[in-house]
Amino acid sequence: MDDTAYDTDNYVVGDCWQMADLMNVLGFDYNMLDPPKELPDILKMPPLPPGITREMIIQSSSGHDPASNSEPLPNAITSLAYAIQRAEEFDTEINQLIRDMCCQSAIPLLTAAIQANPDQAAPYILRAFCWNKLEGLTSGISRKPDIDRDLTKALEFEPDNVMVLRARCPVTATTNRYKRHIDDLTRLIELDPKHQDQYQIDRAYRYHWIGDHDSARADLQDLLQRKVKKTIDLTYLLAEYRM
Repeated sequence: MDDTAYDTDNYVVGDCWQMADLMNVLGFDYNMLDPPKELPDILKMPPLPPGITREMIIQSSSGHDPASNSEPLPNAITSLAYAIQRAEEFDTEINQLIRDMCCQSAIPLLTAAIQANPDQAAPYILRAFCWNKLEGLTSGISRKPDIDRDLTKALEFEPDNVMVLRARCPVTATTNRYKRHIDDLTRLIELDPKHQDQYQIDRAYRYHWIGDHDSARADLQDLLQRKVKKTIDLTYLLAEYRM
């Protein structure tokens, strides 16, 4: 009973988590069971600073553009250069498929590599990269649960991998995941202090979303003391907390 029903499944026949695989095949997002927190009520927002529109805030707070007007940092599911680097750990076929961006063809081979060596991070990272490239292209099936599971598995073997931590944080923006986002961002601040400002703004947003306003204010106060560049997110949060 160690076979899967579909090549794209993560769990074998008899595993209770196969239901998540079935939901994906049917076109349902597993995270529908844990719906995302509602966006802020724009009618209750404080007055916005000059140059900031409500559309900017809605786009930012929905998770579509976490860094707002900051340059997005490369991560394990968006950086082809990093994917090629990790693909060099495999045979010529997987390596070439990643270089050629043949993600659909690479996934079955990566799944086989995971089954053969389940304690290596690279195949999980590369499969998450491929899932991300196929997001929205496979009959409307969301691959975000697959991406999240693969990145989480990769972190079991490489817990300090900055590229994977960056990738996992915004993948599933659901209420129960925000606390995990905070943990990931806190770890990123420790591992990658060069980009502390960006991580700390994102963390302040997560604190704001879960209602931990004291922690959000503490992050904002620290950012103000360091006189960081005012991004859209930071400007909005400062207005929200009247700081």
